[in-house]
Amino acid sequence: MERYSAEPDRAAVRASDAERDEAVRTLAAHYAEGRLDQPEFNERADAALAAVTREQLRGLFTDLPQPEPVTIATRPIRRRPPLPFPPLLLAVLFALAVAAIVHGVPLFPLIPLIFILGRRRRFGRRY
Repeated sequence: MERYSAEPDRAAVRASDAERDEAVRTLAAHYAEGRLDQPEFNERADAALAAVTREQLRGLFTDLPQPEPVTIATRPIRRRPPLPFPPLLLAVLFALAVAAIVHGVPLFPLIPLIFILGRRRRFGRRY
């Protein structure tokens, strides 16, 4: 219990319920790792719950190593590769505009595509 060994001048301070519960959880971790047998764990857990000061809690861990900090493995965020958006879209838009003009079709269906292209450039890429 790092907290208790790090504050030797405050060892006589009374222990809180949360500190006693933390001590029992740490003892349970040592029991799960095989450092304590069942009778010794029961004895130390009872002593931890009956402890009045931090010094009494610290005495329960003198022959046990400090617990390893828990690390959580995280995966890197995978981002999609950027699309060749502007050149390809402009070429398709131009081809559609030429086809629409040649065949006498109004250009209003292309307006949403132009809006999407303009919005994408203004606000950056959204994925």
